[in-house]
Amino acid sequence: MDIKRILAPTDLSPLGEAGVQAAAELAQRLGARLILLYVVSPKELEEPAAPHALPKTVDQIYETVQEKVLEQYRGVVPSIVRQGVSVETQVVVGSPVMEILTTARVKEADLIAMGTHGRSGIARLVMGSVAEEVLRKAPCPVLTVRPQEQETLAQAAA
Repeated sequence: MDIKRILAPTDLSPLGEAGVQAAAELAQRLGARLILLYVVSPKELEEPAAPHALPKTVDQIYETVQEKVLEQYRGVVPSIVRQGVSVETQVVVGSPVMEILTTARVKEADLIAMGTHGRSGIARLVMGSVAEEVLRKAPCPVLTVRPQEQETLAQAAA
């Protein structure tokens, strides 16, 4: 399998950090391009600004989110790994599952690497699972990483 493009969706949470870190490490080892993706919900665009602040334009929201994605990337991925990785950021509006799948197709991702809670049973039924739905419908292989598994992956790769 030749992996040239790795899609790493993130929600900017610690869970997202695990997926971003695993994706970056794989991208560095394989010489692949890393595509960081954040999906803005339509509600985020509709939420009014604080009473004392000016409302933000859509472009300002995109820029703010894009910077947060890059901050997360710089914060969780060691500089030695970042040096060898070509990174692209994507910020899109919509449903996380649909936008992850669409981006994977459009960007011709060879792998999707994302964090997951690893829930099962009732918790999964009640909360749903973006990772599970992506796993079932993705046009390419999907690597799911739980935050505590990230340490094991890093140790195994060393």
